[in-house]
Amino acid sequence: MRVVCAWCEHESRPGLLREIEPLDDDTVTHGICETHHTEVMRQLLASAGIAAEADAGSALAPEAGGVLPVLLRLRSWVHAAPSIVAAALARVVEEIDRLETRCRTLEAEGAHLTSEIAWLRDEVARLRREHDDLVAWHREATWIASTLLDQVLERTLQPLHDVVARLRSAPRPAERGRAPWPSVDRRDDSL
Repeated sequence: MRVVCAWCEHESRPGLLREIEPLDDDTVTHGICETHHTEVMRQLLASAGIAAEADAGSALAPEAGGVLPVLLRLRSWVHAAPSIVAAALARVVEEIDRLETRCRTLEAEGAHLTSEIAWLRDEVARLRREHDDLVAWHREATWIASTLLDQVLERTLQPLHDVVARLRSAPRPAERGRAPWPSVDRRDDSL
């Protein structure tokens, strides 16, 4: 990360002060160089009504008598800080509000989806019970139909089978010497 002097940058001069960790980050942050620091301190002292000498630090020495006005000036800046910070952070506050609204929306959607999932689980359980009931009913119906079919076949086909078996085992009328039924002369013209 590179630290550059904000005043030098404003004056379109190279103002690289130093590089700090993380060194692989190309982000630029701002500070103030010694030249501009001295100049700013002189302006501060001049605006506070303190005559500065060659070194700006001497006006801040307690024996120079210049500490009180500087502190008063700093105090006025501290009182102005909330409005400065509020203006600077207004965009951040708006973004936080937007994200909080989005979070609330997502939480509501999550709650809705949770209730839908619970309903779907109940529906799946109900359908499984219904499926099990239908399978049991199908087995029972198949058993009943099979039993009834067996009984019907036994009652109707068994006697028919017995009759057919008796007919097959009985001597044929031709074997006894007579025709099983009267012969019909197809050449009969009387018809």
